Amino acid sequence: MWDWDAPPIAIRRIEVPNSGFMRGQPTNCYVIGNNPVVIVDPGSEPGIELIPQKLEEFGSPSIQSIFLTHAHPDHAIATPELRRQLNVPVMLHPENTPIMNEHIAWTDVDVKIDPGVPLEVDGLLFDLVMTPGHAPGHVALLERETKIMLAGDLVSGNGTIGVFPPNGNMIEYMDSLYRARDLKPSVLLPGHGPVIDDPSALFAHYIERRLSREEQIYDLVADGGASIADILPVLYPDLLPEYSFPAESTILAHLQKLEHDRRVRAPEDQKTGIWQPRA
Repeated sequence: MWDWDAPPIAIRRIEVPNSGFMRGQPTNCYVIGNNPVVIVDPGSEPGIELIPQKLEEFGSPSIQSIFLTHAHPDHAIATPELRRQLNVPVMLHPENTPIMNEHIAWTDVDVKIDPGVPLEVDGLLFDLVMTPGHAPGHVALLERETKIMLAGDLVSGNGTIGVFPPNGNMIEYMDSLYRARDLKPSVLLPGHGPVIDDPSALFAHYIERRLSREEQIYDLVADGGASIADILPVLYPDLLPEYSFPAESTILAHLQKLEHDRRVRAPEDQKTGIWQPRA
């Protein structure tokens, strides 16, 4: 079992609070190395004050860079101001452009991540694994010797992961799950929630869950057609209103995969229209 008081390699966690539908699910910012360090995913606004405080507690190490697994706001909002305050370069994969919006710009990024070039910090070597689907250009880090994976939002310690079209893609997400599973990581350090000590079981659960949801959705469409509004209460009967967006988005991502697989036919308005089975 992972022990934060005595981790197998130099990795520390800073839990950065979130708001909105992510409230109650802090973003896990990871500080890898002892001196120098790399800051992975500094999170949302509270990270601007919290991370420098924690770094001081860690002995004020020199900072090599800020590394973003992806540019969703709950992972990246704190980045531009921390870049300015700490005077350190920011690393991000170039395919993140569609999700950058107003919270981060390419002028806030110094290094466009090349997954063929591993990340070296304080004697540790991390291979960079392309894991798109939840977000374009999503990158996980796999420590070469211990096989510890900093997984970003490929997985969560709090449940499953949402996939949000048009920038999220269920086909890519499933491929990323298979790719990460086949690398046989020893431990998963997720973007949210506790450490996952049994990656093989987690990947098996995630894959079975997504395939099961796909078949549930297909069955509802096959029975005379269905809209996302029809499917939502069947799959999520007790859904709280603040979680409607991630649930509806993930249903849409499944429907788009089913269309890609030529099992259903999309309506003109994919969000409100009736999806039909293919003959």
